[in-house]
Amino acid sequence: MPLISIIVPIYKVEKYLCRCIDSILAQTFTDFECILIDDGSPDNCPEICDGYAAKDSRIVVIHQKNAGESAARNAGLDVAKGEWIGFVDGDDFCDHNMFQVLYENAIKYNSYVSICGHKIVTDNEEIKPANINYNYNYKPRILNREKAILGIFLQGYGYFGGYSWNKLVKSDLFFKTKLRYDTTIFYMLDVLLFYELFKHIDKAVYFPVPCYNYVCNPQSVTNQFGLTEKSKTAFIALDRIISLESNPKIKKSVILAKIVFAYDLCKHYVMKKDYANEDYLFLKKIISNDKKHILLYPHFSFKKRILLFLISFPRLYRKLYYILKHKNI
Repeated sequence: MPLISIIVPIYKVEKYLCRCIDSILAQTFTDFECILIDDGSPDNCPEICDGYAAKDSRIVVIHQKNAGESAARNAGLDVAKGEWIGFVDGDDFCDHNMFQVLYENAIKYNSYVSICGHKIVTDNEEIKPANINYNYNYKPRILNREKAILGIFLQGYGYFGGYSWNKLVKSDLFFKTKLRYDTTIFYMLDVLLFYELFKHIDKAVYFPVPCYNYVCNPQSVTNQFGLTEKSKTAFIALDRIISLESNPKIKKSVILAKIVFAYDLCKHYVMKKDYANEDYLFLKKIISNDKKHILLYPHFSFKKRILLFLISFPRLYRKLYYILKHKNI
């Protein structure tokens, strides 16, 4: 039985898939199975998957009708045999030591969840560390349940996000809780699941060395502009967390995450001067309802606080945005 099961959901990533799989097969930690879930991909991804499976016995391929990323990951969880579960997206790739780092930290610190940092790969293949870690350093951090949950959202001491792909999880945690990805959620699906998983752990270990390479794929669902029916599901996920959470510090952090997500979508309409758009008005209302949290949050820069606050006043926002951009503030 393999120690680690690595689950890779695959859909329309032909351009990136070989690099992704090669990076997994090149891991210094070799006791793993790699479960490739072909989610009804209409390109050459199914043939690529089968080709790798024919060459390496650690590759397991599942072909299914297109059902979405959540369903694909769930299919991988259903067949995973490893003591630990890891995830890689089909358009991304790993450093050669990623799973060794995650596994060794999990064992050393006796943690159900091990987390690493990540890098961003731009359209022109430039690789740079993700600018998401405040007080950035390479020392492992042992996080209790509260700090682990806060790390999913916006706390300044060490934000690592709710992504699936920078974490290694004891498989018992999935099977004891019976938690799975919600197939009705398309944005923040990872955030919702890992919030629910973290409610069942005593601690996690976070080692902010960037071992995972997140590729800015313009075709990815998370890189589409404006509000869509799929991106609206993020607010369903975040509202669900807010309704479940009783810790005021965590609840405030989730509210701020909701505001920032709305702001990122809202900018699309403001810069197009599409102020009467119903989607803009929907997003503006979300931001306006919790403005006090924006101004009082110490881990936002002054510039970010002002821009977040002014997005509800689009004409003023546009003027200030161009002033700040021109002066490179």
